[in-house]
Amino acid sequence: MYLPEDLHTELDIRFDELNARYKREHDQPLEKNRDYYPAVIKASLEGKDVKDILDI
Repeated sequence: MYLPEDLHTELDIRFDELNARYKREHDQPLEKNRDYYPAVIKASLEGKDVKDILDI
């Protein structure tokens, strides 16, 4: 999927932030392709918060 550079950068920054929280709460890291990207898309399609989808 193509994303403009500024959107890609913001997505990466938010991943880093959520990954840190997830590691603290679940003692393991998020995987970007397996966990994060699907959660972002699902949250967008369902009008939910990514943190709720990831159980953070």
